[in-house]
Amino acid sequence: MDPDRNQDLRDRIDALRTEGVLAAACPTCGAEASFHRAFGWLTGKEAERAKADPEILGVPVRDGYVIELFPEVFLWSDPERAEVQGNTGNRVGVLHCDACGHHAKHHLTWPDDLYFRLRVGDTELVSYTREHAEDNLSLLLQVRAVPRILRPFLRDEVEMRMPPALMKDGMLEPTIEALAKLLGVSPEDA
Repeated sequence: MDPDRNQDLRDRIDALRTEGVLAAACPTCGAEASFHRAFGWLTGKEAERAKADPEILGVPVRDGYVIELFPEVFLWSDPERAEVQGNTGNRVGVLHCDACGHHAKHHLTWPDDLYFRLRVGDTELVSYTREHAEDNLSLLLQVRAVPRILRPFLRDEVEMRMPPALMKDGMLEPTIEALAKLLGVSPEDA
């Protein structure tokens, strides 16, 4: 088999490893880590090509091919894989921490394990990734820049992305400060 023939398929599999990655707190050191899904699914011609390529690790299933994205940690034959299917409150995948090197199967408890999660007063703000947290901080800073009398005109856009309680007087500044601290930036420099 021509090694370059399936390069596009290998590129797609590499992309599956990084799609939908969540920022989670490392259970070993507490640093920001990445939570990845353990498996990818291919169907049709992609599945047939993957089955024929001995370098692509996976398992044939009834209507396609399951790619084991992190076979060193989590195999399709693992009994816990049943928890991967469906969106219950907990998910099982692979957690990787660059800070301490932790790389293992992980039961994600939603939203408790997320790294970018903060509570201001009685309201919780959850961001799925660093980029999402940066976008939330940017939105909060934009709201802060608008005179108070004009803020009600932002309600539709802001409330789709942010808990309304955080927009109230007295809540905006503590939220900006807490999120900036979590991101490791100064609110003035953000």
